[in-house]
Amino acid sequence: MKAGRNDPCPCGSGKKYKNCCLGKNGFSNEPTAMEMRGTPNLATDALNDMRRIAGNREFKSAEELQAFLDSYMAIRNSQPIADFAGLSPEDIHIMFTDRRKAVERLVTITGPITTEETRDVPILRAAISLLRELARGPIRMTASGYLAPEAAGRWFDEDFALEESPRVREILRPKSESGYIPLVRFRLCVCLAGFAEAKSKQLRVTEKGRAILSREDWQTLYRELFAAMIDLYNDTDNPVNDRMMDGAGEWTLFALRLIAKSENDTIFIDDLRTAYRRAFPQSFDDLDDDGLSYFVFADAILPARELGILAHNPLPERVEDFDTIDRVRVARTEFGKQHVMWRK
Repeated sequence: MKAGRNDPCPCGSGKKYKNCCLGKNGFSNEPTAMEMRGTPNLATDALNDMRRIAGNREFKSAEELQAFLDSYMAIRNSQPIADFAGLSPEDIHIMFTDRRKAVERLVTITGPITTEETRDVPILRAAISLLRELARGPIRMTASGYLAPEAAGRWFDEDFALEESPRVREILRPKSESGYIPLVRFRLCVCLAGFAEAKSKQLRVTEKGRAILSREDWQTLYRELFAAMIDLYNDTDNPVNDRMMDGAGEWTLFALRLIAKSENDTIFIDDLRTAYRRAFPQSFDDLDDDGLSYFVFADAILPARELGILAHNPLPERVEDFDTIDRVRVARTEFGKQHVMWRK
């Protein structure tokens, strides 16, 4: 005799049949509350998908049903999703919980990278210059942990703001390292990657740094600086990120994926903004378009420029033009297209 909805479930769980094994395959055939309201979502889609796969299969125990669910979720989580730029839920989870592992899993840095190419990649150009100076001797650091002003000024003059006009470079030139955040960020990346270290109020090159210089292995240097920059941008407690919006940096690797997978060489900020909202709608509900545009700049445009994946946009000469900088579009570089590959 078939059990009634309110009868004890025949499986022996002690629950009512409607709350346990209603439906031959263990899944209720009744529409979900979301479906009845006419607003199905991803959870509803997943439930219907499980119903379809289970078919007429009869589960003899709760353990057998759980094994089916575990297998289903493992397959589902490994499948690419268009709104995640072709990444799977598992990829996205790793991206947010273990970025070093995500970089190793998803990104391939191809080589060789020539010395000439490094001149167009801000973080490579700056790192090589810093390591070469450190190879000649340590650099004094201040009590606050910054490079001595004379060293910071010399580094800025040689490797930063080279695309700007002399007037803008003069305005940007800092009196100390802390006055120009990219100086601090690139030095921290070099240290995070293990090529230099601060000891006894001096910045010194490590044996790893010397080896990279002697081999001129810019491919390895870039790969490790790439991972270090992802780590640093995600560290929202680090003072180097105190001018960013709260949360900026957590989506940087995903943003670089969007840029790399773009079908066009020109990246429109509106398109990146739309992709953010589509992939993570609840995360950006509180941001208007202007706020999200700034978030995209901090999360995608800025790190991609520093990594040489997007071209640099020179700063405007007039103060009144600053409000429109980087608000429209930026272009991908040949370096990024040639050397930064995604495995999926």
